[in-house]
Amino acid sequence: LQTNDVFWHGVFGGLYLPNLRDNAYKYLLEIEKSRAKKEISFEVLDIDKDGFDELKVLTKNLSAVFSTKFGAQMVEFGSFDTLFNWQNTLMRREEAYHKMILYPKNSNLQSSKAEDEIATIHKESLVVDEALKSELIYDWHAKNSFIDHFSNEEFSLDNFRSLTFHEIGDFANQPFEINTKRNSFVRNGAMYLDKAYATRVKKEYSFTENSIALNMKCKSDYEGKLFFAQEFNFHFAHPDKVTFNSKNLEDGFSEYDCDELLIIDNFTNKLLKIRVNQKCNIFGFILNTISQSESGFDRVAQEISFIFTTSFESKLKLKFSLELANV
Repeated sequence: LQTNDVFWHGVFGGLYLPNLRDNAYKYLLEIEKSRAKKEISFEVLDIDKDGFDELKVLTKNLSAVFSTKFGAQMVEFGSFDTLFNWQNTLMRREEAYHKMILYPKNSNLQSSKAEDEIATIHKESLVVDEALKSELIYDWHAKNSFIDHFSNEEFSLDNFRSLTFHEIGDFANQPFEINTKRNSFVRNGAMYLDKAYATRVKKEYSFTENSIALNMKCKSDYEGKLFFAQEFNFHFAHPDKVTFNSKNLEDGFSEYDCDELLIIDNFTNKLLKIRVNQKCNIFGFILNTISQSESGFDRVAQEISFIFTTSFESKLKLKFSLELANV
């Protein structure tokens, strides 16, 4: 961590370069590894000093952190033998230089005196690729894991990838209350349709040395048919080589009536196995960000984003397990 490159944008990529963030997490996980014991430990503390507590869990082999601020979601998922954090993800944010891609004819790509421009000494070499326009999608919530989405429309690969599905719940980016005795989180929120329908979501996590389990319950005053999606976002060093149930994700991933997802990461030589207690449809894609460097605009694969989706009426009970094993 004897560099600040990973903490800001920088002319050469900085924060947007996953390998720099991987290197930072490597040393942070080394520290956590020295703290881990045979017994699973739990801490509730405000790690990032934002006024909201996190649940920090250390097993013999894993480090995991769950946020009360961000929907009782997992914001860190690291392995001690690989020193790799699969939750090293980014959300897609708007950058000022994206206007050069959206409106190239109106953009001056030559050097500028503006202090907030990133690559003033490299502006002359910028090249605008029209294909990048389709990548300029901006996320409205952090790309963590165990994110709860609710919609009155069926989820698909296309509307998930383009963020065009209709979100009716307030659980994906709002705080939950934590019960420290049970490692559980609760939010009394709503489904917003013709009116606000009171809805309660409870998420209770349990752990072993190599696994994380979620018991999720939802009860809503709305009694019509709704659709639920549990979103995961995992970072991989080489996402184009990762397989989902033996399939690559170059053009996206779709699998129907499935209760198990086997993710093979050959970089860490780990198998991430996700199981759910009922048949779901699974959709996923490689999420890219568009950043600016000295050579122009860079499309950088940050993570694989995927959902398990099903329908329900008023009540929903789902159990997920995430297990880590060697390939």
